[in-house]
Amino acid sequence: MLRLLTPLVLARFSIAALLAVVTASLPAQPPSPGFHALRGVVHDSLTGAPLREALVQLVVDTSAEATPAAVRAVLSDSLGRFHFDSIPTGRYRLGFFHDLLDGTGIAPVVQLLEIPRDLPRGDPLVLASPSAATMRRALCADTSGGTAMGRMRHAAHGTARDGGTVITEWLEVTLSPRGLTRRPQRRLHPVEAGGWYVACGLPRAGAVLLSATGGTDSTERVEHAMPLDGLLRQDLFLPSPGDTTRLLIQGLVQRAGDGRPISGALIQVGATGSVTPSTTRSDADGRWRLTTGALGSRTLEIKAVGFYPVQQPIAMAPEAPDVTAPIRTALTSMKAVLDTVKVMARYDRYRIATEFTERRRSGVGRYLTANQIAGRQVLVVSDLFTVMPGVYVERDSTGMPVLLMRGLFADRCVPAIFVNGFQMQGFDAQALDTFIHPEELLGVEVYTESTVPPQFSPGMSGCGSLVFWTR
Repeated sequence: MLRLLTPLVLARFSIAALLAVVTASLPAQPPSPGFHALRGVVHDSLTGAPLREALVQLVVDTSAEATPAAVRAVLSDSLGRFHFDSIPTGRYRLGFFHDLLDGTGIAPVVQLLEIPRDLPRGDPLVLASPSAATMRRALCADTSGGTAMGRMRHAAHGTARDGGTVITEWLEVTLSPRGLTRRPQRRLHPVEAGGWYVACGLPRAGAVLLSATGGTDSTERVEHAMPLDGLLRQDLFLPSPGDTTRLLIQGLVQRAGDGRPISGALIQVGATGSVTPSTTRSDADGRWRLTTGALGSRTLEIKAVGFYPVQQPIAMAPEAPDVTAPIRTALTSMKAVLDTVKVMARYDRYRIATEFTERRRSGVGRYLTANQIAGRQVLVVSDLFTVMPGVYVERDSTGMPVLLMRGLFADRCVPAIFVNGFQMQGFDAQALDTFIHPEELLGVEVYTESTVPPQFSPGMSGCGSLVFWTR
């Protein structure tokens, strides 16, 4: 919904309808001497990318007259470009509207132009959306925390859905003389008219879980990293249980650095939700295609042996960019990191053994010594946890082992994994079994979320930690 830039009328139409009305009522003037052309680009200050389908309006400035202002309007193209031709000499106001700003209450920035004096002589004229700081000030009274904003939409057709609730969750960590305290935070935010929601008071950094409910429908709880500017712009797509729509997504998995394709990578959608996950594997060229009925806001997980797994939010909706364009993913190899870890572990072996013994005597957490590990006679590392209370070894849809623990936000969560003091981002049971043999282990430490020491804290995941020490 939009507002005209005229000083007399604040009309509300859809972009397409408004453009049709404006262009139909104002026939184009034929080019002739004394007329000019204006070209420019609309820029999204939040993403640094061009802003497509912005409604750019050029309004005759009649502030000193009683006559209605004449309005001309165009839509910016896929590269954010716009163009006006046959503009008579005079004084104008130039601005734009976009779905990004609709519902935020932020007025568009209007530029005054003297045509032809202010026509750009070189680069196109640039129109930009408000900065993250400006939007946070407009949306939240308290700007010390982070902000999330967006729309709740129907997953099947992408239209806004009025009413409902958006849920934000994160882990608040406080360091005091009594130690490290972790408290799960959960806030509810109403969805207003037009599907808009605003969540204030979020952490400025780290991870936040977003989900939405509307009636009997709900989205998956998807993890999002807070941007450095403290403003997370995220639409949430709500699936309908009876919807039979199926979507095709596709992508390419490559090695980070050299761009070589990775074959046999496992691709999953919906693995962290309540639906049955859809899976496929990449071919010899690293390409994959997946047809799934798991509509809505989901998590896309891509993992391959010897590489850090990647989890990223994905909008499973027919018109969403994740569905209409191929998804390119670069996976980072674990080899160099593991080699470095082994060298440092040998160098600090005595100190590591001493600290391990001290923590074990404290009685906090659970521990496996080298002798206990040898006594269990397991073939792979993940088998150490098959009979350990509070740690679960389950199998995913491909038969691969998955290590889980009881967490703050869910009955099952993925623990953080540390090897020789280093947190291994994305390290899973398959990677443990591949790169570490049980005979190489000096000890294992197991901590729930409430008992984990600060040096092995998984951040705001709401889950515990598994700590491995090698010879």
